[in-house]
Amino acid sequence: MSGGLKWGLAPVKASSDDRSPKRGGEGRGDVGMDKKILVSLLIVGLVGFALGWGTYSQFSDTETTTTVFTAGSLNLKVGDDDPVKWKIELADLLPGCSGSQSVIINNTGTINGKLSISFSDLIDKENGLTEPELALNDTEPDGELAENLYLNITIDGTVVYQGYASGILSGSITDYPLNAGVSKTFKVEYSIDESVGNIIQSDVVGFTITFVLRQA
Repeated sequence: MSGGLKWGLAPVKASSDDRSPKRGGEGRGDVGMDKKILVSLLIVGLVGFALGWGTYSQFSDTETTTTVFTAGSLNLKVGDDDPVKWKIELADLLPGCSGSQSVIINNTGTINGKLSISFSDLIDKENGLTEPELALNDTEPDGELAENLYLNITIDGTVVYQGYASGILSGSITDYPLNAGVSKTFKVEYSIDESVGNIIQSDVVGFTITFVLRQA
């Protein structure tokens, strides 16, 4: 025919009321998956609980202590008194005389130290002129005793100064070991040659001895 009708099958649309029955196993698969997830979570929880229980059930012991820092002490004691009262005072020296003076030096602290000894403030006075000195034409303002007074100064046998008192300022000792609780003997020996005459009459000699103890 010239109109040419076309024949075919039109697609059929399912209505909203149509319900295609599901295959029997398809719904039960979802339930099985949920069960597997729950079982997995349960296993993970039990493992975590077991690990935690094992951690807290181990033996343990805790100790604590206190900390105290105390500085040590360093103290130099010269003689029987602290601070020192010991000093050398000698009078009526004369040609041919000799003698010695000594004192105990002690580190009464708790740490080791190094001792230094030095001399200063030399005094060499004429202290007036006696008639016998004037007879020797002694008119010097300074005395003559310092250049005639021989000294041997030691600490436990170690020489600190050896020579005439006029050169005492050059004498010293440094870094001499003096450990905690240790005592040493400081000794001053003196002598005047017997050939020295009236030239030293009434003269005065003096000097300062300084002891310094530092930590080792």
